[in-house]
Amino acid sequence: MRADLDSRRGWLTALLGFVAMFVTVGTGYSYGVLVLPASRDLGLGQGAVSGVFALTVMVFFLMGAPAGMLADRLGARVVLLLGALAVGTGLWLTASAQGLLALYLGHGLLVGVAMSTSFIPMTAVVSALFERHRSLAVGLVVSGIGLGILVMAPAIAALIAGLGWRDTYRLLAVVSALVVLACAALISAPPAHRGGGLTMGESMRDRDYRLMYASQVLLSVAIFTPFAHLPAYAEESGIGAVEAAGLVGIVGAASVVGRLALGPVADRVGLFQVYRACFVAVGASFVLWLWPDVGYAGLVVHAIVFGVGYGGFVALLPGLVAHRFGTARLGGLLGILYTSHVIGAGLGPLATGLLIERLGYTPAGVAGLTAGLAGAVVLGLLSRRVTEPVGQASPSRR
Repeated sequence: MRADLDSRRGWLTALLGFVAMFVTVGTGYSYGVLVLPASRDLGLGQGAVSGVFALTVMVFFLMGAPAGMLADRLGARVVLLLGALAVGTGLWLTASAQGLLALYLGHGLLVGVAMSTSFIPMTAVVSALFERHRSLAVGLVVSGIGLGILVMAPAIAALIAGLGWRDTYRLLAVVSALVVLACAALISAPPAHRGGGLTMGESMRDRDYRLMYASQVLLSVAIFTPFAHLPAYAEESGIGAVEAAGLVGIVGAASVVGRLALGPVADRVGLFQVYRACFVAVGASFVLWLWPDVGYAGLVVHAIVFGVGYGGFVALLPGLVAHRFGTARLGGLLGILYTSHVIGAGLGPLATGLLIERLGYTPAGVAGLTAGLAGAVVLGLLSRRVTEPVGQASPSRR
C-alpha cells in the first residue's frame, strides 16, 4: 500500500466531504417537506410542485459528469467553490418564489447543481485517497447525505411551522453557502496518479460499465419516489405533518447504517454480493406500499429497509467502479454513470406524482418493487472481473 494513501489528511477530507453533502444533498433531498406548504401558499397542484424535485435530481445527476471531469482536471476545491455559490443563490431564489418558475430555477436548477458539486467530486477524491479503508471512508462521506436528511427534513418542517417556509429557506441559503465555502478551503488534493488503467473511452465502451449503467437506470425508478412522496403519503394516511416528515429522516438514518456498516460487511462477504443485495432490499421495501392500511409502523419498516439498501448502494458503487476501472478518471466515470438516474428521477417524482393524483399510491409501489428487483437481475450479468472479491487485484492493475 502506498504511504500517501489511508492517511490522516484523507480522513480529514472524508469528514469535510461528509459536511458538504450534509448541507447540499441533505437539503436538496428534504424537498418533500416543502411540497405541501409551497403548493398551498402558491395555489399550485401537488404534482406540479413535486416536479421541482424531479428537476433537482435530474440536474444533480446530469451535472455529475461535468462536475466529476472538472474535479479530475482542476481539483475538487474549485468545483466546491462553485457549489457554494449555487446553493446560496438557489435557496434564496426558492424562498422568494411567487410561482413555479422561481421554484424550478432556484431549487430545481441551482440546488441540483450544488448537490452535484459535492457528491461526485468529493466521492472521487476520497476514493483516490484511500485503498485499504476505501469502502469505510466513502461510507463516511456519503453518510452526510443520510444524516443530512435525518436532521434537515424534520428541522426544516419545524422551522417552517415556526418561521414560515420563505424565512426558513432564506436562513438555509446563508448558512449553507458559508459551510460549503469553509469545506472548500480545507479539503486536500488526491495523490498524483501513476500510469495504467483504462482510458475514459475504453471504460465507457466496456460491457460491464454499460450493464452497471442499465442497472442504475432501473434502480433510480425505485429510489426517488419515497423522497418526493413519502411525507405526503403518510399525511394522507392520517399521520401528522412532523411525524410524516420524520419518515424521510428515518430513511436518512437507515441509509447511514447502510453506508457505514455495509462497507466492512462487503470486505468480508464480497463487494459485489453486498452491492447487489442493496438493489433487492430497495425493491422489496415497496411491498409495504401495496399493503392495505399499512399504517405508520409499516411505513417505518419500509423506510428502514429502503434506507439501508439505498445507503449501501451509494457507499459501495465508487469502490466497485474503482476496483474495475481504477481511480485516475474516477470523477468522470462516476459522474457519467450517475446520469443513468435522470430517467428515474423524472419517472419517479413527476410521473408517479401525476399517477398518485389519479390512482393513488399503488402504481408507485408496483414501479418501485419491479424496478429494484430488475436492477438486481441485470447486475447478475456482470463478468467475473467485477464480481470477484474486492481484495483481489482487478485486471487493470495486474
